[in-house]
Amino acid sequence: QRQMCIRDRKVTAVKAKQCNTYWVISLSQQSSNNGNNEFYAYKVSDTGVDTSNPVISEINNFRTSDVRGYLKVSPDGTKLVAANMRDGTFIFDFDDETGIVTNFNSSSNTNQLSTNGNGYGVEFSTSSERLYISTGNSSATQENLYQFDLTLPTFSEINNSRFILHSYFNTRSALQLGPDGKIYWSSEGSNNISVINNPNEIGAAVNYSHQSVNLGTGVFASQGLPPFLSSLLLPIEITDSNTNEIIN
Repeated sequence: QRQMCIRDRKVTAVKAKQCNTYWVISLSQQSSNNGNNEFYAYKVSDTGVDTSNPVISEINNFRTSDVRGYLKVSPDGTKLVAANMRDGTFIFDFDDETGIVTNFNSSSNTNQLSTNGNGYGVEFSTSSERLYISTGNSSATQENLYQFDLTLPTFSEINNSRFILHSYFNTRSALQLGPDGKIYWSSEGSNNISVINNPNEIGAAVNYSHQSVNLGTGVFASQGLPPFLSSLLLPIEITDSNTNEIIN
């Protein structure tokens, strides 16, 4: 039985492998000086939230005290990314059947993504093959938007695939996949936000458009954006049970 205080830090959610179920995942830190950070995954079904049996994943050699930054799961439920501002941005493997979080590629020390700054916003493309990270700070600084190619076979190659889409002077800002498959990037204090039009592509082919989406008269962005379960934004494949023909 655990006798230490658990403080919830971040939360995200994703569809589970089992039909009509979901995982709600939080990143918590034990108050013990020697405790590792832990991920808590709670199963949600039509009977409610199973609060009695969370899946707890302890990650060796991973500890963060900086709570700022987003936690996201890829739409296909296989990867999880946690941005922790000054402590770094980390990628993990996630099992959408068991709710277990493990170090990326089962490695113990090679899951920190290279962002050259404070990671804050994170988001995946609908294919789950591209990862986007925005950096920044609570005060105005150089804010960068990076892309990583997750299809590459090694973590070193993924890090080396880093491509900078845009850099400008602002604070930290969120990234969010929209129902249209595009990824939106907030700009604090601006009447406009930016958009990655084709996030499944590589490099400049994503067609990044800076502050091109107007929010309307008298509306200004802040550091966040409304969150969505990205797995719910994927197209649903409908198949004819008699012919196995894909209908849609």
